[in-house]
Amino acid sequence: MADARLNHRRHPLLAAGLALATLRLGAAGPGGAAVPDHLGRAATVRFALPPSTTPNYIFPLVPGADSSNVNIDEFQYLMYRPLYWFGNGGRPVVNYSLSLARRPIFSDHDRTVTIDLRSYRWSDGTPVTSRDVRFWMDLLIANRASWFAYVPGAFPDNVTRISYPSATQVVMTFNRSYNPDWLLYNELSQITPLPQQSWDREHRGGPVGNYDRTRRGAVAVFDYLNGQATTLATYDSNPLWQVVDGPWRVLPGSGFDPTTGYTVLVPNRRYSGPVHPTLARFVEVPSPPTRPSSTPSAPATSSTATCPPRTWPSGGTWPAAATGWSPGTTGGSASFASTSPTPRWAPCCASSTSARRCST
Repeated sequence: MADARLNHRRHPLLAAGLALATLRLGAAGPGGAAVPDHLGRAATVRFALPPSTTPNYIFPLVPGADSSNVNIDEFQYLMYRPLYWFGNGGRPVVNYSLSLARRPIFSDHDRTVTIDLRSYRWSDGTPVTSRDVRFWMDLLIANRASWFAYVPGAFPDNVTRISYPSATQVVMTFNRSYNPDWLLYNELSQITPLPQQSWDREHRGGPVGNYDRTRRGAVAVFDYLNGQATTLATYDSNPLWQVVDGPWRVLPGSGFDPTTGYTVLVPNRRYSGPVHPTLARFVEVPSPPTRPSSTPSAPATSSTATCPPRTWPSGGTWPAAATGWSPGTTGGSASFASTSPTPRWAPCCASSTSARRCST
């Protein structure tokens, strides 16, 4: 049952890798795709969201009612990095070079795991430490019934002891021996460090403390953060959501339309991880596309789309030119359709392992 519970996460993690490839967080993203040569730091990439689905929950400890691929993989993961990143060259494997933590070390007949953090910083300059992992775990344990992936008896119920020997190390002991690969892919993969130095509050305007260290306090902090996350109109103005450790953040002041879900992300200039953004903006466009008139345009643009497998061209080829193609929908997935009789369709996918863009 635990495996079925996590299918939602493993597929989205790969989708996130493809999305980041599309964004080109560097010369090439985890999926191996690169941004066209005519784009650069002044460019905007527009990503077509699936029909009837838009970002509507920003806090990474997601309740069941708000669990979706768009919320977790195409929104939160761009700003808040999970402990372990999955997707490497189109393969469904852990990518340690893009992970916040190093390869976990298992001991005591695979009952205990030691996790060492890499050197990352939050956008406010504070290091990402084991305290941020503890903050996540404290909130999760106290509010497990509200977490979308919770199954009684599975994570975090099967964790019997957690210690934090240093600012860069976490040690977990489980109730029995587990296959290390299963544990990594199905349980450690669920952890997302949270900025304790900014978010550990019981109410808006309240002081930052160590409230998460008691169950009552952890419940109060979760209730506060959940309340802020359900106030969509403040996603681009609430200081909470500007503290990120990922490569992107919501554009302050005009980056989120709570009515349409139209989202504008800009680079986190203090991102300390590998593969930095090389674009000015990444825009998530609802389907059908909706764009507020007040949103400024960039000098160069590129558009992306999600494509169902049946629309992938045979032989891994894709159209050589995009002139005259316009956004449309096919088979319930956003794609690009030709306005001319030949070719009849033009999916923006080159293969099953990387999403490609069509210039417009």
